[in-house]
Amino acid sequence: MSHKRIWTIAKVKSGIELFKKEYGRYPVSHDFDVVTYLPSARHVQRIFGGLVELRKKIKTKSPDNFSIGLQSTHRALKIINKRNASHKAVQKELQNNLINTNIGCNIPICTGRSCINFRLSNEAQNCAVEAVYAKDDRVLIGCIDSRLKKYAGVKIEIKNIFIVATNKKLNKNNFNRISSRKSKDGKVIVHVCLLNDLLPELRKRGFN
Repeated sequence: MSHKRIWTIAKVKSGIELFKKEYGRYPVSHDFDVVTYLPSARHVQRIFGGLVELRKKIKTKSPDNFSIGLQSTHRALKIINKRNASHKAVQKELQNNLINTNIGCNIPICTGRSCINFRLSNEAQNCAVEAVYAKDDRVLIGCIDSRLKKYAGVKIEIKNIFIVATNKKLNKNNFNRISSRKSKDGKVIVHVCLLNDLLPELRKRGFN
């Protein structure tokens, strides 16, 4: 017979400190749904009034609200730096190895507010390549969704979109499952790969 766990402030604080010890940082919202020694994010919202209020009650050394102040600024800068590094790594890989392929960088689409990271074309076909840095599968899926929204209504005929994940720690065994879920009605085919696998994937499809 299972017993429903009762989450007291003391138990949650102990779990948060354990998370900090294991991961070197304090947990954010989605972390509460991953580890077993913390209540779910939904439970935190229902019982404690949300994560901001919980942090105030526990009085950790972390900021109460990670979405404002220096903590938010530092996090935003880290994301921007990783995104720029991903873009440069993919650009270098393409330009150094694809001799017979036209490579366009940051091609405006739709109203011009969005850009294709890289558009590859030869006499027979074209495709798009998007560089992303994702810390885990959850973030990767979010990156893919945002890219697919960007391509909705694009006038340029693009069937194949390659999402290049530059974080080597991701498990590429999950990529086929993610790709098949995101390829809608055969209109757009999504290929997810690590940077090391990009060139073989492109050459299989005639880009050299």
